[in-house]
Amino acid sequence: MRLSVREWDRGYNPVLAKDATVYLNGKPVNDCVCADEEFGEVHILVRDLNGDLIPMGNEVRTKVLQGKVRIRFDK
Repeated sequence: MRLSVREWDRGYNPVLAKDATVYLNGKPVNDCVCADEEFGEVHILVRDLNGDLIPMGNEVRTKVLQGKVRIRFDK
């Protein structure tokens, strides 16, 4: 399953994403904007040392982490 909060992403589904918890290698992921169980990737927001998001043009900088990805729903 692929789940994303980015409108242009093929996994875009903000309704499902609201109730989802994403795990990478068994640990919950914070600031996740996209998760793909098949490809084993999560895309997370990047923060500076003060905890502020880092702008990148009209978007916010993200990075990709890889491993075993699981998407679970709280409801």
